[in-house]
Amino acid sequence: MATISTIPQMSLAAGEHDFGPFNVASNVSQYVITLNQISWPNAGDLAFDYSCDVSQDNGQTWATVSSGNVFDNAIPAKFGNPAGQFKIVCDIPGVGNNKRDIRFASIFAKTLTISGTLAAN
Repeated sequence: MATISTIPQMSLAAGEHDFGPFNVASNVSQYVITLNQISWPNAGDLAFDYSCDVSQDNGQTWATVSSGNVFDNAIPAKFGNPAGQFKIVCDIPGVGNNKRDIRFASIFAKTLTISGTLAAN
């Protein structure tokens, strides 16, 4: 898995936060966003909703390929990952197409601090 970008530590306020669009290399079939909880209160409530959208035509049209919610829960260390780390996986259709783009949209329910990486397979 090749790291595409490092996400520096940042506090994101409640509200919408969009990242991208980013061009997707023609040989990539999956993006993995690894996020680290930085001093989250672990209140058990909603942290944020997200969607991963992919375009096959240079951003003219978009389709959601992954979406969900992340809750503000304590994440134990497991499978070699440190405590407080989680991954969001976005499978990207159309391998071989050099006109693909990806964007990430999120709606934070409260202010939270994160850091992480974006990697491609």
